[in-house]
Amino acid sequence: MKDDSGEERRQVRVPRHLPRLALLVCLALVVVSLGTVSKPGAPPKPPEPPFSEQARAAALAAAL
Repeated sequence: MKDDSGEERRQVRVPRHLPRLALLVCLALVVVSLGTVSKPGAPPKPPEPPFSEQARAAALAAAL
């Protein structure tokens, strides 16, 4: 059926590859964000042993 109102309708033409391109861009962003977040950092330094453990080790070394 034709529209005889005399007005031309503007149709927004979306390129066919635009949704696929948007999906690929989103996937690329997810991959990059996971790669940067999952890199392990430097392991934390172990805490210094308590004084009692240090005294015990010193006494053992002196006894041997």
